[in-house]
Amino acid sequence: MTNPMIETRVRDVMSRSPVTVDQDVKIDVAIELMQQRQIRRLPVVGGSDQHLVGMVTLDDARRVMPSGVPFHGAGQAAQAGIPSVRRAMSSRVVTVGADDSVALAAQLMVDQRIGALPVLERGALVGIITESDIFKLVARGLPPQQPGKVFV
Repeated sequence: MTNPMIETRVRDVMSRSPVTVDQDVKIDVAIELMQQRQIRRLPVVGGSDQHLVGMVTLDDARRVMPSGVPFHGAGQAAQAGIPSVRRAMSSRVVTVGADDSVALAAQLMVDQRIGALPVLERGALVGIITESDIFKLVARGLPPQQPGKVFV
């Protein structure tokens, strides 16, 4: 019996060309981007070559957003109080290669207690694999099940 987690490569289930945010952008821009795209995390890029420098989650971004400061459209004084993504991001980023197994990606996520891994190929960011991507792979391999009960 084969195990799809071991045999499937990250490149086969990852999201390609992930949405990214620059480390020097104000955090309210990152929050708005995540809300618009309905995602919970963003790879953070920086430098002239826009290489991966961190990850920021929606929770991290909201934590550093000053309370009572309005988002976009606020006056200069209010905007000055909004920190950059650099302040909220985690610069210790665990990554995975596009040719690595999904099993390795899953194990890294469990071990590091994280929900996503940026995918690198020759040092360049080419994708992101999330727990949802892995869950979909696992669910595809299951035989059809009876619908569950819905409790209201």
